[in-house]
Parts: sequence; C-alpha cells; structure tokens
Amino acid sequence: MSKRSFHAAFDDSVVQRFPNTEAGIDQFIELLAPDALIGIEATGAYHLLFCVRVRGRGFAVRVINPLE
Repeated sequence: MSKRSFHAAFDDSVVQRFPNTEAGIDQFIELLAPDALIGIEATGAYHLLFCVRVRGRGFAVRVINPLE
C-alpha cells in the first residue's frame, strides 16, 4: 500500500496493481469472492481509505503490522 497505488496478490502467481483511490479500490473489490478475508499492511495513513471502503462493502479486514 502506498500513497498512489497498491498491489493485491490473489494467489501465488497473480498480482495486480490498483490506484489507491475510491475507484481503484472499488475495482479491486469487484474481483473478490463474497467471503474473502483481506489482509493489509499498516502503512501510516495510506491504508485507511482502503480499510473504510472494503469494510463498508461488508468484507473482513485484518491490518498487519509489518514489524511483527
């Protein structure tokens, strides 16, 4: 997760890049299975919009501290 974009790994071979915007996050959400659990690295404030958008659409989100 960065200021302008984020990468999503859907499995060991499929990684996609999305803009870190409301539209980019919505594009990511459209690719998810309905019961997907999402893990995201804590990145200052850059992950907050993402968390709000995906939780607002009913997905479970786990914020991961990269130091642990």
